[in-house]
Amino acid sequence: MNIYITCSQCIRLSKNPPDPQDFQFYKVLVNEEGVYNFTCYKGHETTAITVYDKYQILFQMAANAILDGYYFEAVGCFIASVERFREWVIKFIWHLNGIDEEITAELWKKQLKNSSERQLGAFFSMFINHFKEVPPIFDDKQNKFRNSVLHKGMIPTKDESYKFGEYVFNYIRSIQMTIYTQYNSESFEFSSKELNKGLLKFKTSQLMTGEVLLQNASEMILVMGYSVDRSTSFQEEINILKDYKNTYHLHDINYKK
Repeated sequence: MNIYITCSQCIRLSKNPPDPQDFQFYKVLVNEEGVYNFTCYKGHETTAITVYDKYQILFQMAANAILDGYYFEAVGCFIASVERFREWVIKFIWHLNGIDEEITAELWKKQLKNSSERQLGAFFSMFINHFKEVPPIFDDKQNKFRNSVLHKGMIPTKDESYKFGEYVFNYIRSIQMTIYTQYNSESFEFSSKELNKGLLKFKTSQLMTGEVLLQNASEMILVMGYSVDRSTSFQEEINILKDYKNTYHLHDINYKK
């Protein structure tokens, strides 16, 4: 998946009438760190930092893969998105209960990180204990499909990938609703805290010498507040993403300096 970023320096310094080149998008490949360096056609250096949780990025990658016709990859990213969302919920509940971060980090690393079954068990037990209700449970049909793709290498069709993505979308959004309606500010605070922890691991020497900006993308589907406040369907979100991709491609021109 690509991240599309504009140069804030070009936009800020653009004259009247504005030069269309100053508003073009620069395409960079998504990475694990969420930190992106690029140089615009005028030579401005920029470091853009993504502000999204891992599960949101993975879901976005899956949605983009569907639009681009990569259905096996889409299902793989949807599966990863669900697992990372459950991780987010587990750590968020620890955060709400004020448990020492060093203790939880050690517990996750030694007991949960490499076992999806343990993560699922922890997710269910902690969610029920904290919210006093049972979270949505993947039905047998979806689990069977997940395992066939993940463990048996089944190549899914476009329709199968789409239906699985729709199921995952509704699954995550329903849990987001429970969390957001009770812990609006706390969920934002936790995600910001996790972002800052990730940035601390990024070496200052890897940053460019120009501006540093937070990269916000209006087409992101599962951003907590945005996702809960809207009543859009999966298909509507896919259509919105498709429109944005068309806009990006329209402006994604390689100008010479």
